[in-house]
Amino acid sequence: MSSGGGQGPPPGAPHRIVHIARPEDWEAARTLGRYTHPSLRSEGFIHCSTPDQLEATVARHFEPGTEVVLLELDPSRLDSPDGDSPGPGPELRWERSGDHGVFPHVFGPIPLAAVVADHRWNTGRELPAPLGTTT
Repeated sequence: MSSGGGQGPPPGAPHRIVHIARPEDWEAARTLGRYTHPSLRSEGFIHCSTPDQLEATVARHFEPGTEVVLLELDPSRLDSPDGDSPGPGPELRWERSGDHGVFPHVFGPIPLAAVVADHRWNTGRELPAPLGTTT
C-alpha cells in the first residue's frame, strides 16, 4: 500500500477502508470493471474513510435517509488491476482533511478486485456491522 505524497498510514491503520458510493455509480462500475467518482476529476482522488471515521463522514456529507453503497476496500489489492497480478493500480495516500483527521485517498480508478464487500445502506439506519473485518 503506497503512501505517496501524503502521510503514511496512521498507527494501527485498518485492514479495510470504505468509500461511500451512490447505488447507480456502483452498478456502472460493475459493468465497467472499475469504480470512478467525480472527485477523481475535480480533486484528483477518490475520498475514503476508515470504518471508525464512517459515521462522522456520513453526518457531514449525507442527509438522513440517503440510499448509498458502502464499498469495503482492501488497500493491498489496489496495486493490482485484477487482484492477482501486480500493478499498476491507483495510489493510496493518507492525508489530513481539514480539522477532521487523516483520511485515505485513492488517486485513480478503483479496480473491482479491491472491493471485498459492498453494503447497501440507508444513512438513517444503524451502520452495517462489523465493517472492516472481512477476511
